Amino acid sequence: MNNQESFLRNILDAFPSFVFVVDPHNRIVLSNRAASRMLGTPPEITLRRLCGDVLGCINAQDPFEVCGTTHFCPDCVVRKAVSTSLEGKATFRQKYKMQLQEPQGKREVHFLVSASTFEHGGEDLVLLVLEDISELME
Repeated sequence: MNNQESFLRNILDAFPSFVFVVDPHNRIVLSNRAASRMLGTPPEITLRRLCGDVLGCINAQDPFEVCGTTHFCPDCVVRKAVSTSLEGKATFRQKYKMQLQEPQGKREVHFLVSASTFEHGGEDLVLLVLEDISELME
């Protein structure tokens, strides 16, 4: 890793919010340290996996369905953020309540979901930021 890559990695890891770089198919290309801590997995474990699978979306926990195939998926704010951002090349922001499956059980989290498209290496990617605003919603 060169100095510029190291500098950019340090900036990404300094964000306290969960930051992901996502491809147009909702697969994670990169995540920051806060996201890895929240997920409880090293970043390399999340690479190329679908957002809903990685985040522990309860709607993707059915053994016969996966992220993107459940009847809840068309309304998924993460999918909507990525697709809206890619279609309009605009920034997407929306408050959303999400149910996550964690080892200790289900947890309800309020997120401010932000997404913005950028291009890298000829590929459109989306910067997806999930800010946990649960304590503000109490």
